Amino acid sequence: MNTKKSLTEFTESLFPFIFFCDEKIFTVAVPDNHQNDCLCTLRETKKRDIAADRLLCTQPAFTKSVMVSVVVSMLGCTKLIFVEPRFKIDSA
Repeated sequence: MNTKKSLTEFTESLFPFIFFCDEKIFTVAVPDNHQNDCLCTLRETKKRDIAADRLLCTQPAFTKSVMVSVVVSMLGCTKLIFVEPRFKIDSA
C-alpha cells in the first residue's frame, strides 16, 4: 500500500501530525594518498638508515563517515540522532 500523499490532500488540522524524517551520511575524514609523497635526504643516505616511522604511513584506507537522522514536523524536530556504523534504524 502506498502511503505517500500530497499535502493538499490533508486538512490544516492534521498538519501538526505530519512529520518528515531523513538520514544523511556525512564524510568525516577521507583517506590520504601517500603514494607520491617524497622524502628528502642526502644522496649517500641509505634507506635502511632512515627511521621506519618516516617511511611507513599507516593511515586507514577507508573513508570515515557518520549517518545523522532527524524527524521534523510543525510541532518541532527531534534531536540529531548519530547512527553508529553497522547499525540499522527501524520503527522500534
